[in-house]
Amino acid sequence: MDERMKWFAENGDINAFYQLIREDEKLLEHIDELTFADTPLHIAASTGQIPFAIEMMGLKPSFARKLNQNGFSPIHLALQNGHIELVRRLLQIDGDLVCVKGRERLTPLHHIVESGNHLDLLEEFLLVCPDSIVDVTGRNETALHIALKYNRLEAVKHLLAWGYKFVDVNHKNLEDETAWDILQGKTKVENGEIRDMLRRAKAKSGSSLSTSNRYAKYQRLPVSSCFQFLKTDFKREIRKLSEERRSLLLVVAVLLVTVSYQAVLSPPGGLWQDNGQCNTTEVGSSPDGTIDLSNTIIPTKAGFFDPNTDNKTPSNTTAVCEHKAGTAIAFEDGLFQVFLICNAITFLISNSLIIFLVPNGYMKVLFFALNVTLCFSYSYALLAIAGDPYKAYTAGSKLVEFSGFGKNQAKWFTDSIMGEEMTE
Repeated sequence: MDERMKWFAENGDINAFYQLIREDEKLLEHIDELTFADTPLHIAASTGQIPFAIEMMGLKPSFARKLNQNGFSPIHLALQNGHIELVRRLLQIDGDLVCVKGRERLTPLHHIVESGNHLDLLEEFLLVCPDSIVDVTGRNETALHIALKYNRLEAVKHLLAWGYKFVDVNHKNLEDETAWDILQGKTKVENGEIRDMLRRAKAKSGSSLSTSNRYAKYQRLPVSSCFQFLKTDFKREIRKLSEERRSLLLVVAVLLVTVSYQAVLSPPGGLWQDNGQCNTTEVGSSPDGTIDLSNTIIPTKAGFFDPNTDNKTPSNTTAVCEHKAGTAIAFEDGLFQVFLICNAITFLISNSLIIFLVPNGYMKVLFFALNVTLCFSYSYALLAIAGDPYKAYTAGSKLVEFSGFGKNQAKWFTDSIMGEEMTE
């Protein structure tokens, strides 16, 4: 690395650094091409230069996840050197930095639990990235294993209080030890309260656990638990998305919402433009004024009438098929109702995806409120083209039954708005 660059980063000289960029426009790109490097962001994080570090995050966000030759990312270095305010500022820009794995697959959460310093950051880390509580190290240890291993009892209490429903207390490390096994080895430590907490979380020893694989375990889970597992996995995948891919998915989701909404406003086959009858022509009339119904099939609201096979005769000589202006011409067609269901599923999933892709906070609350009003407008448009509210309700019921959207899913939406995991 250029010694001038290193000196500017150590002293936080932003203006002088831009002079280097003017000399070489691809300066940062050359550094980013290296697999392991002490980037200017690493140096600023080590020395606590907050304005310079924020400037680098804006110029090259990828530096925040790059490891140096010692296996540490900028946020790891900031923690090691006690620059807590810098850590908070980095997390304001990108909360997923809590899950960045460094040397021995240690995350920032693992680091503060192991060191026992700045435990007040535990709450902040778990709020911005709840999934970090289940991240494992190279030794297959969770934060709970590490806290028990190094006698960080306050950290243990905090992790258990936060994560009864999220932490797998029976997770085994490479030595096949669970949290309960590690606690049993701490005979000289006052751990009665922690022992009670582990019991309430149904902690077991490693030797008493089944050796069946996790996939078989999830196959035996009830539907609600499977949904919880898939939901957590989905939210983790959303958090891993880069800003570029997140923006691309948002564009696609918005396009799908627009297309599906427009399909209801202008359905296939069009809309009736006036009130009236489908067909006012007298069926089977002869020149002498008599009506011949033989070999004639008359459409009715209940279906079709064939005088050659049915015993009853129609009460009118015209085929009446009343309609209302603004209703869909093809609504009686069974395939049209399939179209409405598929279209509604597309609208629902795309709307949900928009909510998940918007960053947590007040903006997500605003988008959720806007999506609710849009769903109401969509439902009203569906009622309008149906003409018959009962038919629209029937189609909507089929959609709800097909999508399985119920209590748990609604709670999922609520929790996603607040940026937290769903609890029962």
